Amino acid sequence: MSVPTAKIAAVGFAATLILMGTLSFAQSAPPKQTAMDGLMNQLIRAEGKLGPNAKHISGALRNAFGLAHHWESLKAGVSQAANAPSTAPTLSVRPLAPSTVTTPNLASRIVGFTQSETSTAWCGTNAVIGFNDTGSILETINGASTGNGLSSVGYAQSTNANATTPVFTDKGFVPAAHGTAPSGGLLIGDPVVACTTANDFYMSNVGFTCQSIDQSGLCAASDANIDISISHDGGATFAPPVIAVDKSFAPNILGLPNHLLDKDWMAIDPNSGEIYVTYTDIDNSADPGNECGLFGDVIPIERVAIEIVSSTNGGTIWSAPVEITHVCSSPFSGTPKLFVQGSQIAIKSDGSVYVAWETTGTSSTPSSEIDIASSTNHGMTFSGPSIVTPVNCVGDRADGILQGSIRIGELPSMVAGKGTQSGKLFLTWNDGDNPQPDAGIGTYNFADVKLVSSSDGVTWSSPVKVNNNPASNTDHFQPAVSSDQSGRVAVCFYDRRNDPNNFYIDRYCANSTNGGGSFGTNTRITTKSFLSVVNQDLQLGGNNYMGDYDTLASDAMSSTKGFRGGFGDNLTGAPNIQENKF
Repeated sequence: MSVPTAKIAAVGFAATLILMGTLSFAQSAPPKQTAMDGLMNQLIRAEGKLGPNAKHISGALRNAFGLAHHWESLKAGVSQAANAPSTAPTLSVRPLAPSTVTTPNLASRIVGFTQSETSTAWCGTNAVIGFNDTGSILETINGASTGNGLSSVGYAQSTNANATTPVFTDKGFVPAAHGTAPSGGLLIGDPVVACTTANDFYMSNVGFTCQSIDQSGLCAASDANIDISISHDGGATFAPPVIAVDKSFAPNILGLPNHLLDKDWMAIDPNSGEIYVTYTDIDNSADPGNECGLFGDVIPIERVAIEIVSSTNGGTIWSAPVEITHVCSSPFSGTPKLFVQGSQIAIKSDGSVYVAWETTGTSSTPSSEIDIASSTNHGMTFSGPSIVTPVNCVGDRADGILQGSIRIGELPSMVAGKGTQSGKLFLTWNDGDNPQPDAGIGTYNFADVKLVSSSDGVTWSSPVKVNNNPASNTDHFQPAVSSDQSGRVAVCFYDRRNDPNNFYIDRYCANSTNGGGSFGTNTRITTKSFLSVVNQDLQLGGNNYMGDYDTLASDAMSSTKGFRGGFGDNLTGAPNIQENKF
Protein backbone atom coordinates (compact mmCIF):
# COMPACT_ATOMS: atom_id res chain seq x y z
CA MET A 1 0.00 0.00 0.00
CA SER A 2 1.26 3.44 -0.87
CA VAL A 3 1.20 5.81 2.06
CA PRO A 4 1.18 9.53 1.16
CA THR A 5 3.63 11.50 3.22
CA ALA A 6 3.48 15.24 3.86
CA LYS A 7 6.92 16.06 5.17
CA ILE A 8 6.57 18.87 7.57
CA ALA A 9 9.80 19.74 8.86
CA ALA A 10 13.12 21.23 8.40
CA VAL A 11 11.40 23.61 10.70
CA GLY A 12 14.53 24.00 12.74
CA PHE A 13 16.45 26.54 10.84
CA ALA A 14 15.74 29.37 13.28
CA ALA A 15 16.39 31.95 10.60
CA THR A 16 13.73 34.27 11.98
CA LEU A 17 14.87 35.73 15.23
CA ILE A 18 11.58 37.53 15.46
CA LEU A 19 8.60 35.69 13.96
CA MET A 20 6.57 38.49 12.42
CA GLY A 21 9.05 40.78 10.76
CA THR A 22 12.76 41.14 10.26
CA LEU A 23 15.39 41.72 12.92
CA SER A 24 16.74 45.24 13.15
CA PHE A 25 20.49 45.36 12.59
CA ALA A 26 21.06 48.75 14.17
CA GLN A 27 23.75 49.11 16.82
CA SER A 28 22.55 47.74 20.15
CA ALA A 29 23.83 47.65 23.69
CA PRO A 30 25.09 44.45 25.31
CA PRO A 31 22.27 42.17 26.49
CA LYS A 32 20.72 43.60 29.63
CA GLN A 33 19.76 41.79 32.80
CA THR A 34 16.20 40.49 32.73
CA ALA A 35 13.84 38.71 35.06
CA MET A 36 14.51 35.56 33.00
CA ASP A 37 18.16 35.62 34.14
CA GLY A 38 17.10 34.85 37.69
CA LEU A 39 14.88 31.99 36.53
CA MET A 40 17.77 30.51 34.54
CA ASN A 41 19.97 30.64 37.65
CA GLN A 42 17.28 28.81 39.60
CA LEU A 43 17.04 26.14 36.89
CA ILE A 44 20.81 25.53 37.04
CA ARG A 45 20.68 25.15 40.83
CA ALA A 46 17.70 22.79 40.57
CA GLU A 47 19.45 20.56 38.03
CA GLY A 48 22.42 20.16 40.36
CA LYS A 49 20.12 18.78 43.05
CA LEU A 50 18.22 16.21 40.97
CA GLY A 51 20.46 13.24 41.77
CA PRO A 52 19.01 9.90 40.56
CA ASN A 53 15.91 11.68 39.28
CA ALA A 54 17.92 13.14 36.41
CA LYS A 55 17.46 10.03 34.27
CA HIS A 56 13.66 10.12 34.69
CA ILE A 57 12.87 13.72 33.80
CA SER A 58 11.36 14.52 30.43
CA GLY A 59 13.09 15.82 27.33
CA ALA A 60 11.44 19.19 27.88
CA LEU A 61 12.96 19.67 31.33
CA ARG A 62 16.33 18.52 30.03
CA ASN A 63 15.96 21.19 27.37
CA ALA A 64 15.21 23.75 30.07
CA PHE A 65 18.40 22.90 31.94
CA GLY A 66 20.45 22.98 28.74
CA LEU A 67 18.96 26.36 27.87
CA ALA A 68 19.80 27.70 31.31
CA HIS A 69 23.46 26.67 31.00
CA HIS A 70 23.77 28.44 27.63
CA TRP A 71 21.53 31.40 28.42
CA GLU A 72 24.21 34.07 28.69
CA SER A 73 25.99 33.00 25.50
CA LEU A 74 22.66 32.86 23.63
CA LYS A 75 21.84 36.42 24.65
CA ALA A 76 25.30 37.60 23.68
CA GLY A 77 25.10 35.80 20.34
CA VAL A 78 21.79 37.41 19.44
CA SER A 79 23.19 40.82 20.42
CA GLN A 80 26.22 40.32 18.18
CA ALA A 81 24.07 39.08 15.30
CA ALA A 82 22.04 42.27 15.55
CA ASN A 83 25.22 44.29 14.83
CA ALA A 84 26.44 42.12 11.94
CA PRO A 85 25.48 42.32 8.27
CA SER A 86 22.70 39.94 7.37
CA THR A 87 23.89 37.05 5.18
CA ALA A 88 20.89 34.73 5.54
CA PRO A 89 17.30 35.32 4.44
CA THR A 90 14.93 36.37 7.18
CA LEU A 91 11.46 34.88 6.79
CA SER A 92 8.35 35.73 8.76
CA VAL A 93 6.83 32.25 8.37
CA ARG A 94 8.65 29.01 7.62
CA PRO A 95 6.86 27.30 4.69
CA LEU A 96 6.26 23.57 4.46
CA ALA A 97 5.38 21.67 1.31
CA PRO A 98 4.07 18.12 0.86
CA SER A 99 6.68 15.56 -0.14
CA THR A 100 9.48 18.11 0.23
CA VAL A 101 11.89 18.59 3.14
CA THR A 102 12.98 22.21 3.18
CA THR A 103 16.73 22.65 3.64
CA PRO A 104 17.27 24.46 6.96
CA ASN A 105 18.55 28.04 6.75
CA LEU A 106 20.47 27.94 10.01
CA ALA A 107 20.76 31.15 11.97
CA SER A 108 23.35 29.32 14.07
CA ARG A 109 25.62 26.36 13.35
CA ILE A 110 25.69 25.48 17.04
CA VAL A 111 22.19 25.92 18.49
CA GLY A 112 18.55 26.22 17.54
CA PHE A 113 17.88 23.52 14.95
CA THR A 114 16.33 20.57 16.84
CA GLN A 115 12.68 19.53 16.72
CA SER A 116 11.16 16.56 18.54
CA GLU A 117 8.19 15.18 20.50
CA THR A 118 5.35 15.62 18.05
CA SER A 119 1.72 15.71 19.08
CA THR A 120 -1.02 15.74 16.44
CA ALA A 121 -4.67 16.77 16.72
CA TRP A 122 -7.08 16.38 13.78
CA CYS A 123 -10.61 17.77 13.53
CA GLY A 124 -12.23 17.64 10.09
CA THR A 125 -10.41 19.88 7.62
CA ASN A 126 -7.92 21.22 10.18
CA ALA A 127 -4.98 19.57 11.92
CA VAL A 128 -2.24 20.89 14.20
CA ILE A 129 1.12 19.36 15.10
CA GLY A 130 2.98 20.74 18.12
CA PHE A 131 6.64 19.97 18.80
CA ASN A 132 9.64 20.96 20.88
CA ASP A 133 11.63 23.47 18.81
CA THR A 134 14.94 24.96 19.87
CA GLY A 135 14.63 27.43 16.98
CA SER A 136 11.68 29.02 18.76
CA ILE A 137 14.03 30.08 21.56
CA LEU A 138 15.98 32.23 19.10
CA GLU A 139 12.75 33.59 17.67
CA THR A 140 11.53 34.71 21.10
CA ILE A 141 14.74 35.51 22.96
CA ASN A 142 14.08 39.25 22.79
CA GLY A 143 10.82 38.60 24.63
CA ALA A 144 12.85 37.78 27.72
CA SER A 145 13.56 41.48 28.17
CA THR A 146 10.19 42.85 27.02
CA GLY A 147 7.88 40.67 29.11
CA ASN A 148 6.66 38.65 26.13
CA GLY A 149 8.24 35.47 27.42
CA LEU A 150 10.43 32.76 25.96
CA SER A 151 9.07 29.81 23.96
CA SER A 152 10.65 26.49 23.02
CA VAL A 153 7.53 25.17 21.29
CA GLY A 154 6.69 25.29 17.59
CA TYR A 155 3.59 24.20 15.68
CA ALA A 156 2.34 23.58 12.17
CA GLN A 157 -1.20 23.70 10.77
CA SER A 158 -3.01 22.08 7.86
CA THR A 159 -6.32 23.42 6.53
CA ASN A 160 -6.90 20.44 4.22
CA ALA A 161 -6.14 17.69 6.72
CA ASN A 162 -8.83 15.39 5.30
CA ALA A 163 -7.17 15.40 1.87
CA THR A 164 -4.98 12.58 0.60
CA THR A 165 -1.91 14.82 0.52
CA PRO A 166 -2.49 17.65 3.01
CA VAL A 167 -0.23 20.67 3.19
CA PHE A 168 1.15 21.73 6.56
CA THR A 169 2.43 25.25 7.18
CA ASP A 170 4.89 25.96 9.96
CA LYS A 171 3.32 28.76 12.02
CA GLY A 172 6.40 29.55 14.12
CA PHE A 173 6.38 29.59 17.91
CA VAL A 174 3.60 29.15 20.44
CA PRO A 175 3.37 32.39 22.49
CA ALA A 176 4.75 32.21 26.01
CA ALA A 177 3.50 35.47 27.56
CA HIS A 178 1.41 35.29 30.73
CA GLY A 179 -0.59 38.41 31.50
CA THR A 180 0.36 38.52 35.19
CA ALA A 181 3.92 37.16 35.14
CA PRO A 182 6.70 39.82 35.26
CA SER A 183 9.03 37.75 33.03
CA GLY A 184 6.34 36.78 30.55
CA GLY A 185 6.88 33.08 31.27
CA LEU A 186 9.00 30.28 29.87
CA LEU A 187 7.13 27.75 27.71
CA ILE A 188 9.59 24.88 27.65
CA GLY A 189 7.82 21.99 25.88
CA ASP A 190 6.31 18.50 26.10
CA PRO A 191 3.43 19.70 23.88
CA VAL A 192 0.19 17.70 23.70
CA VAL A 193 -2.49 18.86 21.26
CA ALA A 194 -6.21 18.01 21.19
CA CYS A 195 -9.29 19.45 19.47
CA THR A 196 -13.08 19.44 19.78
CA THR A 197 -14.14 21.13 16.54
CA ALA A 198 -12.43 22.27 13.35
CA ASN A 199 -12.00 25.65 15.06
CA ASP A 200 -11.11 24.75 18.65
CA PHE A 201 -7.64 23.38 19.41
CA TYR A 202 -5.88 23.08 22.77
CA MET A 203 -2.20 22.54 23.59
CA SER A 204 -0.67 21.73 26.98
CA ASN A 205 2.99 22.33 27.85
CA VAL A 206 5.39 22.42 30.78
CA GLY A 207 6.33 25.97 31.75
CA PHE A 208 7.78 28.33 34.36
CA THR A 209 6.86 31.83 35.49
CA CYS A 210 8.64 34.46 37.53
CA GLN A 211 6.28 35.69 40.24
CA SER A 212 8.31 38.57 41.69
CA ILE A 213 11.32 40.71 40.79
CA ASP A 214 14.08 41.80 43.16
CA GLN A 215 15.74 45.23 43.23
CA SER A 216 18.29 44.22 40.59
CA GLY A 217 15.57 43.17 38.17
CA LEU A 218 16.14 39.44 38.57
CA CYS A 219 13.54 36.81 39.30
CA ALA A 220 13.25 36.48 43.07
CA ALA A 221 10.52 33.83 43.16
CA SER A 222 9.43 31.44 40.43
CA ASP A 223 6.72 28.85 39.91
CA ALA A 224 6.53 25.64 37.92
CA ASN A 225 3.47 25.52 35.66
CA ILE A 226 1.41 23.40 33.36
CA ASP A 227 0.23 25.77 30.63
CA ILE A 228 -2.70 25.54 28.20
CA SER A 229 -2.66 27.39 24.89
CA ILE A 230 -5.98 27.80 23.08
CA SER A 231 -6.84 28.39 19.42
CA HIS A 232 -10.31 29.27 18.12
CA ASP A 233 -9.26 29.70 14.48
CA GLY A 234 -8.43 26.10 13.62
CA GLY A 235 -4.84 26.28 14.86
CA ALA A 236 -3.82 29.26 12.75
CA THR A 237 -2.91 31.17 15.94
CA PHE A 238 -2.72 30.39 19.64
CA ALA A 239 -3.51 32.86 22.41
CA PRO A 240 -1.12 33.45 25.33
CA PRO A 241 -1.30 30.44 27.64
CA VAL A 242 -3.61 29.93 30.60
CA ILE A 243 -1.97 28.46 33.70
CA ALA A 244 -3.74 25.22 34.61
CA VAL A 245 -1.38 24.26 37.47
CA ASP A 246 0.90 26.60 39.42
CA LYS A 247 3.27 25.42 42.18
CA SER A 248 6.31 26.94 43.89
CA PHE A 249 9.66 26.30 42.23
CA ALA A 250 11.50 27.91 45.18
CA PRO A 251 14.19 25.80 46.89
CA ASN A 252 13.52 23.89 50.09
CA ILE A 253 15.89 23.42 53.03
CA LEU A 254 18.10 21.10 50.93
CA GLY A 255 18.09 23.40 47.91
CA LEU A 256 15.68 21.17 45.97
CA PRO A 257 12.72 22.82 44.23
CA ASN A 258 9.55 22.56 46.29
CA HIS A 259 7.82 21.38 43.11
CA LEU A 260 9.14 20.41 39.68
CA LEU A 261 6.26 19.73 37.27
CA ASP A 262 6.93 17.45 34.34
CA LYS A 263 5.50 15.35 31.47
CA ASP A 264 2.01 16.72 30.97
CA TRP A 265 -0.68 14.89 28.98
CA MET A 266 -4.11 15.98 27.78
CA ALA A 267 -7.35 14.40 26.57
CA ILE A 268 -10.86 15.77 25.96
CA ASP A 269 -14.14 13.97 26.62
CA PRO A 270 -15.76 13.87 23.14
CA ASN A 271 -19.25 13.98 24.63
CA SER A 272 -19.02 16.61 27.40
CA GLY A 273 -16.03 18.60 26.12
CA GLU A 274 -14.39 18.42 29.55
CA ILE A 275 -10.60 18.80 29.27
CA TYR A 276 -8.30 16.66 31.42
CA VAL A 277 -4.57 17.24 31.95
CA THR A 278 -2.21 15.01 33.92
CA TYR A 279 1.41 15.62 34.91
CA THR A 280 4.18 14.43 37.23
CA ASP A 281 4.84 16.45 40.40
CA ILE A 282 8.32 15.93 41.87
CA ASP A 283 7.42 17.27 45.30
CA ASN A 284 10.11 18.11 47.86
CA SER A 285 7.96 20.56 49.78
CA ALA A 286 6.74 20.52 53.35
CA ASP A 287 3.23 21.30 52.06
CA PRO A 288 0.30 19.54 53.77
CA GLY A 289 -0.28 17.70 50.49
CA ASN A 290 3.05 15.89 50.77
CA GLU A 291 1.89 12.62 52.34
CA CYS A 292 5.46 11.34 52.49
CA GLY A 293 6.17 13.53 55.52
CA LEU A 294 9.47 14.64 57.01
CA PHE A 295 12.72 12.90 57.89
CA GLY A 296 13.85 13.84 61.37
CA ASP A 297 10.89 16.27 61.54
CA VAL A 298 12.90 18.66 59.33
CA ILE A 299 13.73 17.35 55.85
CA PRO A 300 10.87 16.69 53.41
CA ILE A 301 10.77 13.17 52.01
CA GLU A 302 10.40 13.30 48.26
CA ARG A 303 6.94 12.58 46.89
CA VAL A 304 6.65 11.79 43.17
CA ALA A 305 3.01 11.92 42.12
CA ILE A 306 0.78 11.71 39.09
CA GLU A 307 -1.91 14.38 39.40
CA ILE A 308 -4.82 15.57 37.25
CA VAL A 309 -6.71 18.82 36.70
CA SER A 310 -9.79 19.44 34.57
CA SER A 311 -11.76 22.25 32.95
CA THR A 312 -15.44 22.31 32.03
CA ASN A 313 -15.42 25.74 30.35
CA GLY A 314 -12.99 25.31 27.48
CA GLY A 315 -9.74 25.67 29.41
CA THR A 316 -10.31 29.06 31.04
CA ILE A 317 -10.81 27.87 34.63
CA TRP A 318 -9.15 24.75 36.05
CA SER A 319 -9.92 22.53 39.01
CA ALA A 320 -7.59 22.02 41.94
CA PRO A 321 -5.10 19.16 41.44
CA VAL A 322 -6.29 15.65 42.31
CA GLU A 323 -3.68 13.03 43.15
CA ILE A 324 -3.97 9.76 41.22
CA THR A 325 -0.95 8.01 42.72
CA HIS A 326 2.33 8.77 44.44
CA VAL A 327 5.52 7.07 45.62
CA CYS A 328 7.77 8.14 48.48
CA SER A 329 11.53 8.05 48.09
CA SER A 330 13.75 8.86 51.03
CA PRO A 331 17.48 9.35 50.36
CA PHE A 332 18.11 7.95 53.84
CA SER A 333 16.10 4.73 53.63
CA GLY A 334 18.39 2.65 51.41
CA THR A 335 15.37 1.33 49.49
CA PRO A 336 15.14 1.38 45.67
CA LYS A 337 14.40 4.77 44.15
CA LEU A 338 10.78 4.57 42.97
CA PHE A 339 9.51 6.92 40.28
CA VAL A 340 6.24 7.39 38.39
CA GLN A 341 6.30 9.07 34.99
CA GLY A 342 4.74 9.29 31.54
CA SER A 343 1.02 9.53 32.35
CA GLN A 344 -1.52 8.92 29.58
CA ILE A 345 -5.26 9.63 29.57
CA ALA A 346 -8.06 7.75 27.80
CA ILE A 347 -11.76 8.60 28.12
CA LYS A 348 -14.33 5.95 27.29
CA SER A 349 -17.70 6.70 25.71
CA ASP A 350 -19.43 6.51 29.11
CA GLY A 351 -17.25 9.35 30.43
CA SER A 352 -15.04 7.19 32.65
CA VAL A 353 -11.45 8.45 32.81
CA TYR A 354 -8.43 6.16 32.77
CA VAL A 355 -4.85 7.23 33.52
CA ALA A 356 -1.85 4.94 32.91
CA TRP A 357 1.83 5.52 33.68
CA GLU A 358 5.18 3.78 34.08
CA THR A 359 6.45 2.94 37.56
CA THR A 360 10.20 2.27 37.73
CA GLY A 361 12.43 0.93 40.49
CA THR A 362 9.98 -1.77 41.58
CA SER A 363 12.82 -4.07 42.66
CA SER A 364 16.52 -3.90 43.42
CA THR A 365 17.33 -4.56 39.75
CA PRO A 366 16.24 -2.26 36.91
CA SER A 367 12.58 -3.12 36.40
CA SER A 368 9.35 -1.39 35.52
CA GLU A 369 5.64 -1.90 35.25
CA ILE A 370 2.78 -0.03 33.63
CA ASP A 371 0.02 0.83 36.10
CA ILE A 372 -3.46 2.29 35.68
CA ALA A 373 -6.20 3.93 37.74
CA SER A 374 -9.74 4.98 36.81
CA SER A 375 -12.40 7.52 37.74
CA THR A 376 -16.16 7.35 37.26
CA ASN A 377 -16.88 10.84 38.64
CA HIS A 378 -15.09 13.11 36.14
CA GLY A 379 -11.67 12.85 37.77
CA MET A 380 -12.75 13.91 41.27
CA THR A 381 -11.49 10.63 42.77
CA PHE A 382 -9.61 7.63 41.39
CA SER A 383 -9.41 3.94 42.12
CA GLY A 384 -6.25 2.50 43.57
CA PRO A 385 -3.56 1.64 41.02
CA SER A 386 -3.53 -1.77 39.37
CA ILE A 387 -0.87 -3.37 37.19
CA VAL A 388 -1.48 -3.48 33.45
CA THR A 389 1.71 -5.38 32.69
CA PRO A 390 5.30 -5.77 33.86
CA VAL A 391 7.78 -4.50 31.28
CA ASN A 392 11.37 -5.30 30.41
CA CYS A 393 13.65 -2.26 30.33
CA VAL A 394 15.15 -1.66 26.89
CA GLY A 395 18.68 -1.12 25.62
CA ASP A 396 21.28 -0.96 28.34
CA ARG A 397 18.41 -1.66 30.82
CA ALA A 398 19.71 0.66 33.54
CA ASP A 399 19.49 4.08 31.88
CA GLY A 400 17.26 3.34 28.88
CA ILE A 401 19.95 4.04 26.28
CA LEU A 402 19.45 2.45 22.88
CA GLN A 403 22.26 1.83 20.42
CA GLY A 404 23.19 5.18 18.87
CA SER A 405 22.90 6.95 22.25
CA ILE A 406 19.12 7.39 22.02
CA ARG A 407 17.49 7.80 25.42
CA ILE A 408 14.23 5.85 25.62
CA GLY A 409 11.94 4.66 28.40
CA GLU A 410 9.01 2.28 28.39
CA LEU A 411 6.43 5.06 28.58
CA PRO A 412 2.98 3.85 27.48
CA SER A 413 0.71 5.23 24.76
CA MET A 414 -3.02 4.66 25.40
CA VAL A 415 -6.28 5.35 23.56
CA ALA A 416 -9.99 4.60 23.93
CA GLY A 417 -11.43 2.62 21.03
CA LYS A 418 -13.90 4.02 18.49
CA GLY A 419 -16.51 2.50 16.22
CA THR A 420 -16.75 -1.25 16.70
CA GLN A 421 -14.05 -0.98 19.36
CA SER A 422 -15.92 1.58 21.47
CA GLY A 423 -15.66 0.70 25.16
CA LYS A 424 -12.21 -0.85 24.86
CA LEU A 425 -8.83 0.52 25.88
CA PHE A 426 -5.63 -0.06 23.90
CA LEU A 427 -2.17 0.44 25.37
CA THR A 428 1.21 0.05 23.66
CA TRP A 429 4.84 0.37 24.75
CA ASN A 430 8.35 -0.74 23.70
CA ASP A 431 9.49 -3.78 25.64
CA GLY A 432 13.05 -5.10 25.98
CA ASP A 433 11.91 -8.68 25.46
CA ASN A 434 14.93 -9.79 23.43
CA PRO A 435 18.01 -9.85 25.71
CA GLN A 436 21.31 -10.66 24.03
CA PRO A 437 24.88 -10.93 25.40
CA ASP A 438 26.88 -7.73 24.98
CA ALA A 439 30.64 -7.51 25.38
CA GLY A 440 30.50 -3.99 26.79
CA ILE A 441 27.57 -4.00 29.22
CA GLY A 442 26.83 -7.70 29.75
CA THR A 443 23.32 -7.73 28.24
CA TYR A 444 21.53 -5.53 25.73
CA ASN A 445 17.72 -5.76 25.54
CA PHE A 446 16.49 -5.31 21.98
CA ALA A 447 13.07 -3.69 21.94
CA ASP A 448 9.81 -4.87 20.37
CA VAL A 449 6.52 -2.99 20.28
CA LYS A 450 3.77 -4.66 22.36
CA LEU A 451 0.04 -3.94 22.69
CA VAL A 452 -2.60 -5.01 25.20
CA SER A 453 -6.34 -4.27 25.33
CA SER A 454 -9.07 -4.23 27.97
CA SER A 455 -12.83 -3.75 28.18
CA ASP A 456 -12.84 -2.67 31.82
CA GLY A 457 -9.34 -1.31 32.54
CA VAL A 458 -8.80 -4.11 35.08
CA THR A 459 -8.36 -7.30 33.08
CA TRP A 460 -5.96 -7.01 30.14
CA SER A 461 -5.24 -9.25 27.17
CA SER A 462 -1.96 -11.03 26.69
CA PRO A 463 0.61 -8.81 24.95
CA VAL A 464 0.59 -8.90 21.15
CA LYS A 465 3.77 -8.08 19.24
CA VAL A 466 3.00 -5.25 16.81
CA ASN A 467 6.17 -5.34 14.69
CA ASN A 468 5.70 -8.59 12.80
CA ASN A 469 9.06 -8.82 11.03
CA PRO A 470 11.03 -12.05 11.48
CA ALA A 471 12.90 -12.20 14.78
CA SER A 472 16.07 -10.13 14.60
CA ASN A 473 18.47 -8.28 16.86
CA THR A 474 17.04 -4.87 15.95
CA ASP A 475 15.12 -2.26 17.92
CA HIS A 476 11.49 -1.18 17.43
CA PHE A 477 10.62 1.67 19.74
CA GLN A 478 8.55 4.70 20.82
CA PRO A 479 5.11 3.57 19.60
CA ALA A 480 1.93 5.66 19.35
CA VAL A 481 -1.55 4.11 19.18
CA SER A 482 -4.88 5.39 17.88
CA SER A 483 -8.34 4.13 16.88
CA ASP A 484 -10.71 5.49 14.24
CA GLN A 485 -14.48 5.33 13.67
CA SER A 486 -14.14 2.29 11.40
CA GLY A 487 -12.87 0.27 14.36
CA ARG A 488 -9.29 0.07 13.07
CA VAL A 489 -6.47 0.22 15.59
CA ALA A 490 -3.15 1.59 14.33
CA VAL A 491 0.31 1.80 15.90
CA CYS A 492 3.23 3.79 14.43
CA PHE A 493 6.82 3.51 15.69
CA TYR A 494 10.53 3.84 14.92
CA ASP A 495 12.08 0.69 13.48
CA ARG A 496 15.56 -0.67 12.64
CA ARG A 497 14.61 -3.90 10.90
CA ASN A 498 16.27 -2.79 7.64
CA ASP A 499 19.72 -2.53 9.25
CA PRO A 500 21.13 -5.76 10.75
CA ASN A 501 23.71 -3.60 12.54
CA ASN A 502 20.84 -1.79 14.30
CA PHE A 503 21.86 1.81 13.58
CA TYR A 504 19.65 3.08 10.75
CA ILE A 505 16.07 4.03 11.58
CA ASP A 506 12.78 4.01 9.66
CA ARG A 507 9.17 4.87 10.49
CA TYR A 508 6.66 2.02 10.30
CA CYS A 509 2.92 1.76 10.95
CA ALA A 510 0.86 -1.35 11.67
CA ASN A 511 -2.88 -1.93 11.32
CA SER A 512 -5.31 -4.18 13.21
CA THR A 513 -8.88 -4.88 12.11
CA ASN A 514 -9.67 -7.36 14.90
CA GLY A 515 -9.47 -5.17 17.98
CA GLY A 516 -5.74 -5.49 18.52
CA GLY A 517 -5.81 -9.27 18.44
CA SER A 518 -3.22 -9.26 15.67
CA PHE A 519 -1.52 -6.84 13.29
CA GLY A 520 -1.23 -7.26 9.56
CA THR A 521 1.54 -6.15 7.29
CA ASN A 522 3.72 -3.41 8.75
CA THR A 523 3.89 -0.46 6.34
CA ARG A 524 7.16 1.41 5.87
CA ILE A 525 6.44 5.17 5.97
CA THR A 526 9.91 6.56 5.34
CA THR A 527 11.48 6.10 1.90
CA LYS A 528 15.03 6.24 3.19
CA SER A 529 16.56 5.18 6.51
CA PHE A 530 18.30 7.72 8.74
CA LEU A 531 20.79 7.62 11.60
CA SER A 532 20.27 8.84 15.14
CA VAL A 533 21.35 12.46 15.62
CA VAL A 534 22.18 13.38 19.22
CA ASN A 535 24.36 15.85 21.13
CA GLN A 536 24.66 18.30 18.22
CA ASP A 537 22.50 21.19 19.44
CA LEU A 538 24.36 22.78 22.36
CA GLN A 539 21.19 24.52 23.45
CA LEU A 540 20.03 21.13 24.68
CA GLY A 541 23.00 20.64 26.96
CA GLY A 542 24.13 17.33 25.44
CA ASN A 543 20.65 15.81 25.22
CA ASN A 544 20.81 12.30 23.79
CA TYR A 545 17.25 11.89 22.63
CA MET A 546 14.85 11.85 19.68
CA GLY A 547 12.10 12.99 21.99
CA ASP A 548 10.20 10.88 24.51
CA TYR A 549 7.05 10.38 22.43
CA ASP A 550 5.07 10.98 19.26
CA THR A 551 1.31 10.71 18.93
CA LEU A 552 -1.03 9.32 16.29
CA ALA A 553 -4.43 10.97 15.72
CA SER A 554 -7.69 9.98 14.14
CA ASP A 555 -10.28 12.58 13.18
CA ALA A 556 -11.82 13.66 16.51
CA MET A 557 -14.98 14.69 14.62
CA SER A 558 -15.16 11.25 12.93
CA SER A 559 -15.74 12.80 9.51
CA THR A 560 -12.77 11.04 7.84
CA LYS A 561 -11.35 7.58 8.39
CA GLY A 562 -7.68 6.92 8.93
CA PHE A 563 -4.83 8.28 10.98
CA ARG A 564 -2.18 10.97 10.81
CA GLY A 565 0.77 11.86 12.99
CA GLY A 566 4.11 13.61 13.13
CA PHE A 567 7.47 12.03 13.79
CA GLY A 568 11.13 12.97 13.90
CA ASP A 569 13.40 12.47 10.88
CA ASN A 570 17.16 13.04 10.84
CA LEU A 571 17.69 12.54 7.11
CA THR A 572 18.87 16.10 6.47
CA GLY A 573 21.46 15.80 9.25
CA ALA A 574 19.46 17.73 11.84
CA PRO A 575 16.30 16.53 13.64
CA ASN A 576 13.22 17.71 11.72
CA ILE A 577 9.52 16.87 11.72
CA GLN A 578 7.58 14.95 9.10
CA GLU A 579 3.95 13.87 9.00
CA ASN A 580 2.19 10.92 7.43
CA LYS A 581 -1.35 9.72 6.81
CA PHE A 582 -1.99 6.02 7.38
